[in-house]
Amino acid sequence: MNESSAPSNDTRAPVDRFDATISEEELHKAHSPTAYSNCDPLRCLHSEDAPFNRYTGSMILRLLVASTSAGKLGDFRTAARAYSVCIDPLPGLDEIPAPAEDGDTFAANATLKAVYYSRFAPGELVLADDSGLEVDALSGAPGVRSARFAADAGLVDSLDANDNTDVWNNVLLLQRMAGVPTAKRAARYRCVLVAARDGAICHTAEGAVEGMILEAPRGTGGFGYDPLFYLPDLDKTMAEIDLETKLSLSHRGRAIAALLPKLAR
Repeated sequence: MNESSAPSNDTRAPVDRFDATISEEELHKAHSPTAYSNCDPLRCLHSEDAPFNRYTGSMILRLLVASTSAGKLGDFRTAARAYSVCIDPLPGLDEIPAPAEDGDTFAANATLKAVYYSRFAPGELVLADDSGLEVDALSGAPGVRSARFAADAGLVDSLDANDNTDVWNNVLLLQRMAGVPTAKRAARYRCVLVAARDGAICHTAEGAVEGMILEAPRGTGGFGYDPLFYLPDLDKTMAEIDLETKLSLSHRGRAIAALLPKLAR
């Protein structure tokens, strides 16, 4: 939060803060069969001022997403329309201390985030994801470090600069892939989604899309590594296709398409 902003007029009681770490015991407990026993994902919202009600009356399932990424929220909302699901960001997410994403797999990090953030929205179904790029020539890197790929290498913006994280990540990827022949530039986007309520996992799903890394960026759409991620069947990068096409074949689109039918049962 910007310290220079005006004081908030929000009179709601403060949300209790939880430890920003999840123990290994809690992760195992979350995956146990009993963790699902009290999970009823279908909840009809009747309050007229609920964010849910700006959608059509037939939409009976609300998902709070533990992300402020406009790109992710857009992908999720577009996919959710086909399943009459409302997607909203978790309220107050910017003020919640982020947990340490120290898992060595996408599933571990997505689970940690879903379990943790669901405790800040009692009774609500909270969705968290972990996703990224796996490049064969880099032994699966950047993998779970996709968002922090350049930062891990010391490539960061000055405090007064705009956020150029995507630019730096792509620059570093091109440097690491320099000289790698076309036949060995295979890569994939992978996404794991976890839905949780009150610290208990309800459902998980994942999706992936295969492609290759170009030697130079193409396209202005998308975000992340999209300008470098080439789809041979379409002869386009992820940054060159429209949102509907991207959703039909993207890792995030496939993951949420696999998850939503489970929630609507």
